[in-house]
Amino acid sequence: MFGLSLFKLLFLAAVIGAVWYGFKYLTKPEGSAAKRTMSRDGARREIDAEDMAPCTVCGTYVTVARPAACARKDCPYRR
Repeated sequence: MFGLSLFKLLFLAAVIGAVWYGFKYLTKPEGSAAKRTMSRDGARREIDAEDMAPCTVCGTYVTVARPAACARKDCPYRR
């Protein structure tokens, strides 16, 4: 009655495969996950990010678009 047969094993494998691929299909991310995140109300929003590069003098990372000067006298971003 509770013995294993080939049909039962194939049926079990088919059920496990259907659940596995169904879960992967339902949880598939939409768009780029690196650029989007969910807010608390459930709406998607874009992440505000800027490119950064190391300073040639001290190695501190500064924004590429608007670099800020550090406290060093030889800082290349001093105005």
